Amino acid sequence: PKERVNTKFTLMINYGEYDIDKIPQNINSDIIFRVAFKKKDYFRALEFCKKLKQKGYDIFINPMHTNTYSSKELLDLILQVNEIKPIAFTIVDTTGSMKEKDVLSIFYLVDMNLDKNISLCFHSHNNLQLSFSNAQCVLRVCKNRELIIDSTIFGIGRGAGNLDTELITQYLNDNYNCDYELVPILKTVEEQINPIFVQTPWGYSVPYYLAATNCCHPNYAKYLIDKQIVPIEIVDKMLRIIPNSKKTIFDEELIEQIYSELLSKETNKAIEFYKTNCKNEQIILK
Repeated sequence: PKERVNTKFTLMINYGEYDIDKIPQNINSDIIFRVAFKKKDYFRALEFCKKLKQKGYDIFINPMHTNTYSSKELLDLILQVNEIKPIAFTIVDTTGSMKEKDVLSIFYLVDMNLDKNISLCFHSHNNLQLSFSNAQCVLRVCKNRELIIDSTIFGIGRGAGNLDTELITQYLNDNYNCDYELVPILKTVEEQINPIFVQTPWGYSVPYYLAATNCCHPNYAKYLIDKQIVPIEIVDKMLRIIPNSKKTIFDEELIEQIYSELLSKETNKAIEFYKTNCKNEQIILK
């Protein structure tokens, strides 16, 4: 838009999906890149970040599934981030599984070791309905650097969604002497977001809750939700079966295999049960 006032625009890049050579030199100071990456890619992703900075872009460094890093791995990452000097480093709760103790543990390690000139960002998903309380937790403890809290209007986002902008802005007005205008946000919900929600809803559900408690990628839950006929106890079993090495990276072939094998076993168990307990009754399998 022509009238930008003081607005900056951030563009998200999932590392590996874009060729750095196709990204032009930056001629617009209002454009910031946020680079998200999986732990297995973080060395190459940081090289990508360096090249973006060489092209003149300010960047956020967003390590997905931040809570899966060991303390040593996270410290090593932070030391490299300090050399790159992004404008912000993000704690990312990709699976929406972080509780207050997890947030605090990661925050203190990051805050003590991250260059004080680098802002700290908190990005959460709302699978356990803890995005709002976790954001309040970070606000309480972040005293010595700029803090950025990610939110979306009406919580719009994949699966269970994200922290609601209207909730966190009201909280900041009430507790931190901020002066956010709520009515334009609520008008946006009514006029723009509600029609999207009707077509493609998001928000809390038991499968997304189970995905979070099992620290699984939310797309595993979405896959099983789309099946529609899977009993919730079977959903839980399927998510528990996923190997740790595959939990944070959605593998459709793997979940299809688990779905087929486990459902087959459950069907066979049901047939044997009826054969044993209902010998005089006709068994009708649909």
